[in-house]
Amino acid sequence: MQSEKSNKIYTNENYLSNLKHSYNEECDFYSQNDNKENKIKISVIVPVYNSSQYLNRCMDSLIIQKPQNIEFICIDDGSTDNSLNILKEYAQKDSRIKVFTQKNMGVSNARQRGLDIAHGEWISWCDPDDWVESSTYEIVLKNLENADFDILKWFPFCEDEEGNCISEIHDEPYSAYLSKQAIKHYGLFDSFATILGLHNICLKKEFINKNNIEFSGARIGEDYCFTALSYMLADKIKIIPNVLYHYIVHDDSLIHKKTEKNIDYIKNIDYIYNYLISRNLLEEKIIFWECYLCHAGVGALLFLPNHIHKYK
Repeated sequence: MQSEKSNKIYTNENYLSNLKHSYNEECDFYSQNDNKENKIKISVIVPVYNSSQYLNRCMDSLIIQKPQNIEFICIDDGSTDNSLNILKEYAQKDSRIKVFTQKNMGVSNARQRGLDIAHGEWISWCDPDDWVESSTYEIVLKNLENADFDILKWFPFCEDEEGNCISEIHDEPYSAYLSKQAIKHYGLFDSFATILGLHNICLKKEFINKNNIEFSGARIGEDYCFTALSYMLADKIKIIPNVLYHYIVHDDSLIHKKTEKNIDYIKNIDYIYNYLISRNLLEEKIIFWECYLCHAGVGALLFLPNHIHKYK
């Protein structure tokens, strides 16, 4: 949706009053307009921090999406490179793009802020170093018609920085419609990489709010934590066989390094455990919980430095 260029900054009460959590700093908001005339069906949240190397590819893949009843909520998490300027340029081109700024508070906080701000009936995410197929949200919207499920899942193409398929984490697409009983008894029903990422799902916002699902505050693994809990609580899940998302695996990713920051794997485990215990859900969700614990525990064992192995 093209519009004339403008450098105007909107502190839009319609958006900022929607914040669920309190934030200590002012949130600047960049947009052409607030799209009041369109009822937003999907909010796509893009958390951005020093991503200028990849950001144009990501944003180009978003602005070519045809549906007008979607919004792209970009949260700049205190970038020190050119990321914010790139986002503002795209906001001038397309009124569906909303850019919010904050001091650096980490990806979990940026994702949560986007979720709090979102106006869409459904919530999806796109990371700034990834990109989507040109027909992604047309296909997603078609599958959301008359939806009686909480989560819609599709498939990613997992690739390296050169665009080569990483076969060991690339599932063969399939279709499925899972009831609450199926979810309860089968837990994690395909690979950890494709089921638990935020990048290939759309969640009903009403479902998120009803269950008070939030991000753990961790700086790593927060996406797997959020989606694992969402799958545990969902009544119905629809899976479509379309490959719609390009998930880029970087060799220098934090998840491939032994660092004390990876103690956040433990924070994620604690978050889900405390959530289930506080609601007397642990026994009911035990299969799914044990599957998540195994996967998250492996991450902790592999990527925590030896001197803090007391946590293991």
